[in-house]
Amino acid sequence: MIDGLIGRLLRDGPSALSPLAGLHDRLDPDLDEAAARARDYARLLPAGPVAVADMALAHGPTGPPGSCAALRPWWHPFDPHLFGRFGDVAYETVVEALLRAFLAFASPQDSRTLSEGPPKDDRWAAARGTLDELYVRRARELTARFEDGGAYPVVLATPTTGTGHIDPGALLDRLDRLEAAGVRALPADLTQALLRLPREIPAADVTRAGRLTSEAGRACAAWMRAGRLGDPQVTLSLRGNARYGSASPELHATITLPDAPDAIRELLRTRPAYLVMPTWWPPVMPSHRDVVAAHLAESLFASMDSGDGQAQALTDLAHGEGPLGAGMAYALACGMGHARRMAYALACGMGHARAADRASATDALLTLAARGEVPAAELGEVVTTLVGADHLKLNRLVSALDDATQAGAHETVWALIAGALPGVLPVDGERPRAGLADLLAAGARAARIAGVRADLPEVAEIAARKGSSRLVQEARRLRHLVAS
Repeated sequence: MIDGLIGRLLRDGPSALSPLAGLHDRLDPDLDEAAARARDYARLLPAGPVAVADMALAHGPTGPPGSCAALRPWWHPFDPHLFGRFGDVAYETVVEALLRAFLAFASPQDSRTLSEGPPKDDRWAAARGTLDELYVRRARELTARFEDGGAYPVVLATPTTGTGHIDPGALLDRLDRLEAAGVRALPADLTQALLRLPREIPAADVTRAGRLTSEAGRACAAWMRAGRLGDPQVTLSLRGNARYGSASPELHATITLPDAPDAIRELLRTRPAYLVMPTWWPPVMPSHRDVVAAHLAESLFASMDSGDGQAQALTDLAHGEGPLGAGMAYALACGMGHARRMAYALACGMGHARAADRASATDALLTLAARGEVPAAELGEVVTTLVGADHLKLNRLVSALDDATQAGAHETVWALIAGALPGVLPVDGERPRAGLADLLAAGARAARIAGVRADLPEVAEIAARKGSSRLVQEARRLRHLVAS
């Protein structure tokens, strides 16, 4: 069974997704079984989504001595290029950093040769996203521990659910295991584990945490007693692109949480980055979707006309916990065109050039609609803002909204369109934007199914105009349809 699961993950990569990784964990391979498959775990790192990579990290470089021998065919003969080293220049993404941890476990002496000759130029350091850096920090901690001859019997931060969360009891079991082995928890691993706890902690787990005696155990107990990290304040705004002297705007997010520990405050700083792995971001802070959405919205906004598949992260983000707002709205709209926090993320997703990315944004919208969590007001405002800045093409947005209507989210679609229409319809004498008639038609389709009755003065003004343009005809049809 284990062989079949690993083979499927290696063959299908991201398409296999996290459910198979969860099934693998339920099979709970013993030390000998993990050692025999250590080479395959290493091969999973660049192939799978974060749940798969976390699974590989948990069962590979933390395994028994037999794992080292099993890994030898993977790394031997030693080639620095596999780990992003080309002479004095390093090209290190999250994947190279994780592979390096495997190398340090399997062959500490070869890993030390890279550490003893640090690169003079880390070409991709400034290109990595803020949330990518936590994965890099965790990998580097493991690398240093193994190079020094130390052990790390269990990775604290391995998720126990597909959303990236960790069951509180499972984390306490892992901390117990570290305490019993006399091993100190690695700081970034502990930080990630705490960030993956759910927003509500059972009282029994809080009490049990209080009995832990290690520094990491006490930190976990304090986190659980406090009831989690507070909700940061997130704001997003469009600004001129001063870095490149361009007239095109860029989306800038500001995330503030005054009392956050330094290790977490670093994750709140957004920065321009182009070598990013957004599909790995939702599990970094699965209980704080607004923070992840703000990072994602910036990235999606900058890549709406590219074919990078970043909007796929929206689907995982929608399944998380925590407040929603402008960040998700922008990300959805950019994904649909690619949503303030969640609103920016949704908006950027629905406006994406690639149909597959718009589909990801639509899936996220449907998930939020089923849970009653769509930030409809913010999403309407964000669509108005992005359309006004000529950064969201209405034909892309309409395509995503029609798909959502056909899937049963007609009330959500109507609320979004009704909120956006006053800001995007032309005043008398103004040239209408391309795609407005299609947006009115999409609104009519959603309103008809939802049985909406509404007073839309801006639509009535267009409908009362002379002529028979398609915009005027669609305005008349919608006005008639929703007339009370």
